[in-house]
Amino acid sequence: MKPSDILATLQEWAKATQDQICSSPAFAMPCRLGNVPCTLRLDAPRPAETLDILVRFENEIHQIGLCDTPRFPDLHTLWPSRNEVPEPILLALIEKECGPLFQTLENAVRRQLRVEGIARTPDSRPTLAARLVGEDGSEWLTFTATRSSMILESLGSLRFINPAHPVIRERRLPVTVEYAAFTIPAAELTTLAPGDALLLPELESESEEWPVKVIVDGHFAATAATGVTPWNNADTAPIRIVREEPGTVSFGALADLAADTAEWAESDEFVLFGKPQPNVALTLLRANQVIATGRLDRLGSQNAMIIDSLASGGNP
Repeated sequence: MKPSDILATLQEWAKATQDQICSSPAFAMPCRLGNVPCTLRLDAPRPAETLDILVRFENEIHQIGLCDTPRFPDLHTLWPSRNEVPEPILLALIEKECGPLFQTLENAVRRQLRVEGIARTPDSRPTLAARLVGEDGSEWLTFTATRSSMILESLGSLRFINPAHPVIRERRLPVTVEYAAFTIPAAELTTLAPGDALLLPELESESEEWPVKVIVDGHFAATAATGVTPWNNADTAPIRIVREEPGTVSFGALADLAADTAEWAESDEFVLFGKPQPNVALTLLRANQVIATGRLDRLGSQNAMIIDSLASGGNP
């Protein structure tokens, strides 16, 4: 699975609004300035000074705030005295030097842009503070744009969220550690009582690592053998034994494992889940319903779940 596929399945991102996507520090839209690849980000500091111009995206008027930058050399030279330059001359200079930026914006919002004039009054609508960043991480230029529904609709796609951004990779996801999954005849299940034992041959007593399955966020199954696969409780064995204590794993560790199963052995997070834990508290589940609780103990030469109590106070 790709990190983007995992991200799209997580509840917080599957239901993210266009505004939330554009507000994320992980927003990174690939684009070009002229013929050079770059990235559009929406996390720029709010500029103290801008040269505000009115532009039309087809039928909608927006305001673009240009910032001083050596990338617009003539405008950069005139910047201190820009308010004294006649508007026709200033507009001609803007259209000449800022053409590549305007083309970038046209491509980003998929609407034709036309410069209407200098904005003489502040825009009462919210604005985006954007920047273009080169492939080497260098910052090229900063500008502001009206935070309209049209622009949010154009930019607010989950495909522009960078899964490698620290704010995404460091996100902790809830996990359940599954030690065993199997079937039990209904008649045997109804006779369970405190003190009974369920053998767990999967958990070898002398093994340095147990073959656990880590259920992540209720959507993914992570194992050393298969990496990361989609998980649906309805597709699993009807009876499962899981660790009672919940845990978490970082999105970054999950994404790395999805890309390469060898990452299990390299990840401190996943290795820890598989490390043997004597006397660990366990839960017996039927589907997602708790049947009984207990603990890991030895029965002869094998590990087993010893039933301590039934969830209903009696037989399930």
